[in-house]
Amino acid sequence: MVVLAVTVRPVRRGGLAGLFRRKPAEPSAPALTLGPAFFAVLARVPEGWTRTLDALPSADGEVVFGPLEIRMAVTELSRISPYAESAEEQAEFGAFRTLVGTVPPDHELVLTPEIV
Repeated sequence: MVVLAVTVRPVRRGGLAGLFRRKPAEPSAPALTLGPAFFAVLARVPEGWTRTLDALPSADGEVVFGPLEIRMAVTELSRISPYAESAEEQAEFGAFRTLVGTVPPDHELVLTPEIV
């Protein structure tokens, strides 16, 4: 089974600012893990309603949401929240929605698949 570990880290700077950083921006410990309940909600959403969330990995590779993607995800999560039916789905979906809504402006959201 594949789950997504969700972490928040400072935005990595490009250009000269990135060259002179003392240490690279590393993600914190996973703030949240998204499992089957979250993906069950996404499976019930009509096609085309979740352009940003459609980028979530299913097996390998990480996805990084910068400030623009985070704002878009907040809008999408608000739109699809009625599709969370069971208590487990509502809890997992609500936790992700809360986390996405509280990411500081100078941080990014990192979603990394893990096989359990």
